[in-house]
Amino acid sequence: STPRQDVTVSPALVRRLVERALRDGWRPNVEGADFVISADALETSMSEAIVARLLALVASVADQVDTRLLTTLVRVGERRLMIELLCEQLREDQRPVSPDLLDKIGSLAAELGVDPAYTRPLTDRRESKPAGA
Repeated sequence: STPRQDVTVSPALVRRLVERALRDGWRPNVEGADFVISADALETSMSEAIVARLLALVASVADQVDTRLLTTLVRVGERRLMIELLCEQLREDQRPVSPDLLDKIGSLAAELGVDPAYTRPLTDRRESKPAGA
C-alpha cells in the first residue's frame, strides 16, 4: 500500500516494515512475491514509528525539561499537544536550542500539523554551529 502523500516515510518506519515483513516470512534475497501490507497495518506502523520518534525526542531533552507530562501526552495520543508543550517549555527555558534538536522538533511538528508559531521562537534562539563545522 502507498502511504498518503502528506506522510514522511522515516527510517524508523522503514525499519518497522522490514522487520514485520521478515517476521511474516519475506526474504529479501529470494525471488517471489512482494511484501504487501494492508492500509490499516501501514497506518498502525506509521503511528508506532511517530510514537518512537516522539519518545526519543522526549528522552533527548530530559536534562532541560520535566518529561513526565510530555511522555504521558505521547502515550495517550496527544502528540500535537506534546510538541506544542515542549516548544513552550524550551522557549521559557531561554537556553539556545541545538540545530539537531530544532530539526527533530521541526520535522515532527510538520508531520503532526503543529502550528509553526510554536516552533518559530525556537529558531530565533538556534545554537550557532562552531566555525569550521
